[in-house]
Amino acid sequence: MPSHLLELPIELIYRVMDCLDNFTILCSMFNVCMQLNAIIETYHRYKTITILGWYKNAITAAAAQHLAHKSSNTTAINTLYLSRNGIGDIGAQYFADALRINNTLTSLGLHHNNIQDKGALDLADALTMNKVIFTTLTVLSLDGNRIGDEGAEHIAIALRTNMTLITLNLAGNEIGSKGAQDFGRALLTNKTLTTLNLDYNEIGPTGALHLSQNLLINKAITTLDLSGNPIKVMGVQRLTTALQTNTTLTTLNLCGNEIQSEEAKSLADALHNNTTLVRLNLSADLIGPAQMERLAYALRTNTALVTLGLDNNEIGDEGAQHLADALRTNTTITVLDISENEIRAIGAQYLPDSLQINAILTTLDLCGNHIGDEGAEKLADCLRNNTTLTTLNLGSNDIGLTGIQHLADTLGHNTSLAYFHLSYAYFFSPGRALCQTDTVVNGCIG
Repeated sequence: MPSHLLELPIELIYRVMDCLDNFTILCSMFNVCMQLNAIIETYHRYKTITILGWYKNAITAAAAQHLAHKSSNTTAINTLYLSRNGIGDIGAQYFADALRINNTLTSLGLHHNNIQDKGALDLADALTMNKVIFTTLTVLSLDGNRIGDEGAEHIAIALRTNMTLITLNLAGNEIGSKGAQDFGRALLTNKTLTTLNLDYNEIGPTGALHLSQNLLINKAITTLDLSGNPIKVMGVQRLTTALQTNTTLTTLNLCGNEIQSEEAKSLADALHNNTTLVRLNLSADLIGPAQMERLAYALRTNTALVTLGLDNNEIGDEGAQHLADALRTNTTITVLDISENEIRAIGAQYLPDSLQINAILTTLDLCGNHIGDEGAEKLADCLRNNTTLTTLNLGSNDIGLTGIQHLADTLGHNTSLAYFHLSYAYFFSPGRALCQTDTVVNGCIG
C-alpha cells in the first residue's frame, strides 16, 4: 500500500483533488515540491480556473504569496477577489509583484484587507511598470482599506497614463481633499475610467470642488459615488455647476451628504438643464419638505432622470404632495424610492391621484412609512386602474387587516403588478381574510 501521496497513480491523485477546494490546492498543495507542482499543473480544474475569490478565509500574507504566485504563472485567471482577509501591505506587495509579470488579469479586488498607503504605492507602481497588464486590467477594487492621501496620489499618477481601467473603487478608505485633488488632475488626461467610487472617505467640500472642476473637462466618467463625504454647500454647488454642462455623467450618488436648502436649490437648477443624468441617489440626506419642493419643481420638466432614491429622509406628508405634483407631468422616472420618510395617510393620498395620470412609473417603494389602513385603501383604489406599476413595496406601514383586505381585493383587478411586498403587517383578526391575503404578503403575484 502506498505510504505517500505521490506514490499513487496520477489519476488517483486527481480524484483526491476533486474533493478539495481551490484554496486548499493552491495554498496547501502547490509549491510543496516540484513533482506535486507538475501534477497540479496538469489537473483539469487548475488549468481552467479563471476566477479566484475568497471571503473571510483568514488568508495570511504568506497564503497571499501563494495566490499571487498562482495569478502570475497562469494564463487562465482573469478575475481575483480577496475580501476581508487582512493581507495588509505585505500581502498587497505580493500581488503587486505578481502584477508586474501577469499578462491576463482584468479584474482585481482586495476589499477590506487593511491595506495602507505602502500597499497602494506598490500596486500603483506595478500597474505603471507592467505595460501589458496596463492594457488589460479594467477593474480595481480597494474599498474598505486604510488608504490615505499618499496612497491615493500614487494611484492617481498611474491613472494619468492608464488607458484601460474602467472601474476604480476606493470606497471606505481615508482619502481626504488632497487625494481628491490628485484624482481630479488624473481625470484631466484619463480617457477610459467610467466609474469612480469614493464613498465614505473624507474628501469634504474642497475635494468635491477639485473633482467637479475637472468633470467640466472629462468626457469619460459616467458614474460618480461621493456618498457619505459631507461635501456641504460648496461641494454640492460646484458639483451641480458641472452638471449644468456635463454630458456624460449618468449616475450620481450623494447619499448621506446632508442636503440643505442651498444644496437643494443648486441640485434643482442642475436638474432643470441636465439631459444625461439618469440615476440620482439622495438617500439619508436630511431632505425635508422645503428641499423636496425645490427638487420636485425641477422634476416636473426634467427629461432624463429614470431612477430617484430619496429613502431615509424627512419629506413627510407635505413633501409627498410636492413629489406627487411632479409625477403628474414627469415623463421619465420609472423607479422611485421614498421609503422611511415619515409619510402618513394624508401624504399617501396624494400619490394615487398622480398615479392615475402617470403612465411611466413602474417601481414604487413606500416601505417604513406610516400610511396605515387609510393610505392603503387609497392606494388600492388607484391600483384597480393603474396598468404600469409592476413593483410596490408597502412593508412596515402600520397596515392592519382592513387595509390588507382592500389591497387583496384590488389584486383581482390589477393586471400589471408583478411584485407586491407587505411584510410586518398587523393581523388583528387573522382567521377571517387570511386566505385572501396570502398572495399579498411578501409575494410575487403570478
